[in-house]
Amino acid sequence: MYPNWGQYKRADLIGQSNYIKNNDVVIFNEAFDNGASDKLLSNVKKEYPYQTPVLGRSQSGWDKTEGSYSSTVAEDGGVADCK
Repeated sequence: MYPNWGQYKRADLIGQSNYIKNNDVVIFNEAFDNGASDKLLSNVKKEYPYQTPVLGRSQSGWDKTEGSYSSTVAEDGGVADCK
């Protein structure tokens, strides 16, 4: 669905689901949609207060995207973990 309303709905459904609860660690991959992945991480924040940012989304710090291949970053790494 445009403009990615389906991704926001999916973020809400995952956050409300029983299978996401009571795990030691949860890793989300393919978290490329910034708004939906922010919503998803916010939805699980109470259950999993310790979270990494989506890898490569930052331009500085430990998770920054580096390399001499390009000064333009096309997309972030799409991976975050929660515990």
